[in-house]
This record gives sequence, C-alpha cells and structure tokens, in this order.
Amino acid sequence: MTSEFYDEAIRLPAVQTIETVKLLHEEIRHHFTRLGPVSVDASQVESIDTASMQLLAITFISAEQVTKTIALHEPSPEFLAASRLLGLSRIFGLIQ
Repeated sequence: MTSEFYDEAIRLPAVQTIETVKLLHEEIRHHFTRLGPVSVDASQVESIDTASMQLLAITFISAEQVTKTIALHEPSPEFLAASRLLGLSRIFGLIQ
C-alpha cells in the first residue's frame, strides 16, 4: 500500500511559454489532488512568459485559500526578475 502523503515537485522547464502553459496547468492540477506539500522548482527557468507567471500566481493564491502548503524552490535569476517586473514577488513569498 502506498501513501499519497509525500512531497510533490513541479519542475519548471528552462523555457515556459503560452504554448506550454496548458501542460503546466495539467501538472498543477495533478499535484493539487495529492496530499502533502507542493514544491515549485524554478531553478532551471531561463525564460518565462506572463501567462505562465499568472497561472503560477493563481496557484499560490489558491493554495493559500485552501491551506495547502506550496513553496517556490530555488528560483532562477530570470524567474526572480519576471516576478519583480510583474509585481508577483509577494505572492510567491519572495518578499514579506
């Protein structure tokens, strides 16, 4: 018997665009059906578009509303820059 209580990781690809946002949405939905915390690994991000950032922001807001633990793991400099540019740093827990 396996337990569904374990850490989940969503690994963002180096290039995240509108063309891949549907796949990201499906992965997020999959991870949210599991028990336990979710980690978003943004360490490999070299380029990320607004649609993807918006989807991630909605994910973090939704997690907070349903008290699901979600955390950003090792955001790349490019992810951090996009987050600042779009005013999403606070949502991702990058600033208090």
